[in-house]
Amino acid sequence: MKGWVRWAGWPKYVSCDRGLHNRGTFGRTLSSKGVRVRNAALESPEHIGRTERRGDLLKRIIKKIVTDTKAVGQEAMDMILSEALNAINEMSRHGGFAPVQWVLSKMPRTPGTQGDENEAHDIGTIQAHVDAPTAFAMQSKYRFIARKSFIKWDCGERMQRATLRNAGPVPGPYRLGDIISYCREARVGESGIQWSIGSRIIGFETSPDKPGAD
Repeated sequence: MKGWVRWAGWPKYVSCDRGLHNRGTFGRTLSSKGVRVRNAALESPEHIGRTERRGDLLKRIIKKIVTDTKAVGQEAMDMILSEALNAINEMSRHGGFAPVQWVLSKMPRTPGTQGDENEAHDIGTIQAHVDAPTAFAMQSKYRFIARKSFIKWDCGERMQRATLRNAGPVPGPYRLGDIISYCREARVGESGIQWSIGSRIIGFETSPDKPGAD
């Protein structure tokens, strides 16, 4: 209600998993507003895979903010949730544009944010209208930690993709606990070299850099 319906209106469809928590008040409220609920099939969990990954990122950011600020109470959690969602939707990029730009056709105003050139000069005015040591200071701190956490995650994802693109075989010697993938020549009826799934080394019958390792 606060994060989507209040400003974007009710959607036509909502896709979710088959969890029982989606069939109570949540499902009845959507049905009363004419929203159709689409449940992902158990055989096809990838139907909501993007939502699950986004939810995982949101939980990471919220956990980081709560851990760093020792936040408690419903008011603090509402502020944290808002800042975490804003960080994800404003700083992500899909096709060169942020998700909020795809929905609103523009970047939303973010008063009190130093990174916004059009709004940075209003920080003093906004601060004068609230209790600076509490509300304004805490919201600014939540926003800073949320954006910092998102940048750390985004840079990590980019580095993982770049490393994967440039990945190549790593010669031995190997150690206990390493995960390796090996290949073998094709058997009768098979085509090409066959690669194994990742396997963890649990021991050696011979030297780890020679044939015969487990």
